[in-house]
Amino acid sequence: MLRQSGHIGVRRKRASKRQALRGLPGDWREHLCARAAKGKYADAMLVAALTGCRPEELRRGVLVRKGKDLVNGLSEISFQIEGAKVKLDQGQPRRVITYGGDDAHPLLSTLRARLVDQGELLVRIESPANFTVEVRRLARSLWPKHKLPITAYCLRHQWSADMKRRGDAASVSQGLGHVSAKTRRHYGQANQANSAHALQPIAIEAERPVRPIVERRPGAQATSEVMP
Repeated sequence: MLRQSGHIGVRRKRASKRQALRGLPGDWREHLCARAAKGKYADAMLVAALTGCRPEELRRGVLVRKGKDLVNGLSEISFQIEGAKVKLDQGQPRRVITYGGDDAHPLLSTLRARLVDQGELLVRIESPANFTVEVRRLARSLWPKHKLPITAYCLRHQWSADMKRRGDAASVSQGLGHVSAKTRRHYGQANQANSAHALQPIAIEAERPVRPIVERRPGAQATSEVMP
């Protein structure tokens, strides 16, 4: 169709947000959230970094709760996310990502300080577009020479990389809000996680099971995908 309409140029391949992680310091999320600490998106930036949620899901509101596990009595911090891109056979309507209450990761330490006087916090933004603009602006001020723009989805890709480093394939998909294992291939990879700064949730739960990828080859039985 492009040729018929007179287009003769070569279509430029769009750079993946996953590629934008290259060259960033291992603690880039911590620096980004620290830069945002005094702005209107301080809490939203923390939640996006800790959960990999979509900006649209922040618009709907993410409920952050501090409490104790009913079985072992240990403290925990959970994030309840109402899913975006949800259809009858697509997406997770609701998912919960939980961290240990004593997790020493700097992002969780910052969040705990926000929860000192309250058991829960509803984090919500008005405009996903404006949130992404602010992420770009803050990132540009921190890394002016970085070749690719850092957006809100880069936080999602980094979260995916951390989870893939843990090796639990189903939890990666559930945490990203997917029901198809195939979709997670497009997000951050294990080799993009920094061991010193990777996030480590203690539980990831979602309403729907994840459909595994089944690869069929001529003359061979179907095999399930190994996580990238």
